[in-house]
Parts: sequence; structure tokens; C-alpha cells
Amino acid sequence: NGWDPNWATSLRLLVMGPVREELIFRGYFLRELVLMRFGVIASSTVTAGMFALFHVDSWLNAPNLVMHFISGLLFSIIFLVSSSNVVSATTAHMVWNCVCYIDECRRAS
Repeated sequence: NGWDPNWATSLRLLVMGPVREELIFRGYFLRELVLMRFGVIASSTVTAGMFALFHVDSWLNAPNLVMHFISGLLFSIIFLVSSSNVVSATTAHMVWNCVCYIDECRRAS
């Protein structure tokens, strides 16, 4: 089909990005907010908002902002129900990015 993936970009999007982001957003920010007794719901909401803002490419792209907020909430829930295991949230994030990447590649071909 002529599709030639850029392996450096693939590695960054599918592995390095999720590892870095989950360590920062769930492993640090969410954990600290919960420990500071902000509550699980407030902490998850704030962390998901930060995650969405980190990914926003344009304030005019509201669907992208909403999608990242919802996925941030999902990764927070996974982190919290797995006894604050950042590996679980990272794995979910990697799977999510992989599905999105495959969809983008499919649309491009």
C-alpha cells in the first residue's frame, strides 16, 4: 500500500510518550494530589485536565481536548483501581496510542 512508517516517530508515540506522560501525570501529579487529600474525584479531574491541556494543539480543536480529557480520566481510573500501579496506566496508554496510530495510518493510506 506504499505506507512507510517512521520508526522513530512510532517509538516516541507508542512507547516513550506513554511512559513519560504516565510517570508525570499519574505517577507524580495524581499520586501527590490524592496524598494531599484533594480526593480521588477532584484529583483525577485536575490531572485529566492537565493531561488534556498538555495535548491540545489548538483551542479551536474542542473534540481533541475532550478526547484527551476523557482518556486522562480513564488512565487515572486504571491507575487508582490498580493500587496506584503506573505500569497499568502506562500499558493502557500504550494500547490507546497504538489504536489511534493504526487508525491514522489506515486513514492516510
